[in-house]
Amino acid sequence: MNTRRVRNQIESTKLNENGFFINIRSKKAIMSNEIIDAIALPNIPSFIPISSTPILPLPEKLLDHEYFRVVLDFFKHFTGHYIVAAPPQIYKHNPMCTTIPELAIQNTCLLDVLISHALTHRSLVLTDENYSQNLVEQLTSRGMDQLVSLTNGGFKIKSEVACLTALYVCTQKIFSGHGFLGYTQFTDLARTSLENFVKEDKTVEVLNNGKYLLREDKNYLAYFLLTWIGYLEIVGMMMMVSPESNKMPKRSSQVLERFELLNTSKLDLFLGFDISFLFMFDKLIPIINVIEEIYPTASSLPIEILSKAIEWEHEFNDIYAKFKSTDGDLGDLTGSNSTLNASNDAFYYAGILHLYRRVYNLPRTNSVVQRMVRKIYEIFKDSIDSASNTEYCTIFPFFVAACEAVLPEHRSFFYDRFEVQFLGGNLLAGDVLGILKDTWATGESWVNSVKRTKNHSGFFLI
Repeated sequence: MNTRRVRNQIESTKLNENGFFINIRSKKAIMSNEIIDAIALPNIPSFIPISSTPILPLPEKLLDHEYFRVVLDFFKHFTGHYIVAAPPQIYKHNPMCTTIPELAIQNTCLLDVLISHALTHRSLVLTDENYSQNLVEQLTSRGMDQLVSLTNGGFKIKSEVACLTALYVCTQKIFSGHGFLGYTQFTDLARTSLENFVKEDKTVEVLNNGKYLLREDKNYLAYFLLTWIGYLEIVGMMMMVSPESNKMPKRSSQVLERFELLNTSKLDLFLGFDISFLFMFDKLIPIINVIEEIYPTASSLPIEILSKAIEWEHEFNDIYAKFKSTDGDLGDLTGSNSTLNASNDAFYYAGILHLYRRVYNLPRTNSVVQRMVRKIYEIFKDSIDSASNTEYCTIFPFFVAACEAVLPEHRSFFYDRFEVQFLGGNLLAGDVLGILKDTWATGESWVNSVKRTKNHSGFFLI
């Protein structure tokens, strides 16, 4: 581990007056300049001393304490922008910064887990003498317990609030390295709650085929919740290894099979790629499930499976080609945004790379595989800043390309980027560093490296 180089990179940064990391030498923001230019943040000090009023035990009404009111402001002005792909100029009605905090103020279970999420993020960018993992765990546990007691006890809770609380619990568990403990319970709750929310919404159209049509503009919250669930259960699934089976978890149905989405943005504001990709990744997972379950060591695939994979590849390529050749709607700024387009390209190449390695089982050294790696490497090198919100939102292409890298310059680049994340407090990046070392040394797939390095404890990266 070249800790000197990474430590110099860390030490050459400071917080600017808006609470963003800035490289002292280049004056370049690690967080996207687009976000810095667009957000009018309150003055956030880089050091927060011990509160004069005790924080623990947790107050019954969290916002009665000034400390938690400040954390909520931090979420609205900073965290909410950092965990979505689109910059604020484009995503002016980002639910993370508007609707969701408003719902949290009115619902204590959601507020507790939202604050725990914000505290985890804030601990990575400034020094808070009040912060502790115990504080985060107490908030998460209290919010989680309230959610379970409300839903199981027959008490009235808004379906969208239950869905959001469950999603924040899942995300917080993954960030803390305990993603598999009760994960399925809460993703199932999120999906059930979303379906209830959609059924209750009279503005949602039911199509002749029985599917729900969610419009990005008209049904913006339901649309947003579905893309968040899709990210966890589809994109996240492709980077997940179950501790029980040491395989990608098997799913009985596709996440999006009961929905159709009508987008007004060329690129999804939350995901950072063409929304059609999410449906395509949803279709790819069952193919991988079958291969891992029935043909894990086969040198060739049955014609039925191979035909499905080839059909998937053709459809995926057609969608990407259509995206490239089609202009966005008048007034839509996503199609012309260079960062979002770089993100979209990275996800396209990652999808193809995933297909070639996990379905076609092409060797890592294959020229086509390495061309995909090089494409993703160039995208991150030229268009996506280290430790930025864009890098966070494109962790899937970043990870799969890193695992399949062969050239020393590619490996060094990806390793250093993950090392920066780890030194900055991302615990999951520490797991990635071990996986990269193992998969590069052995030449085996990253899934097999997870089995060795994680000692059958599973792996989940989002």
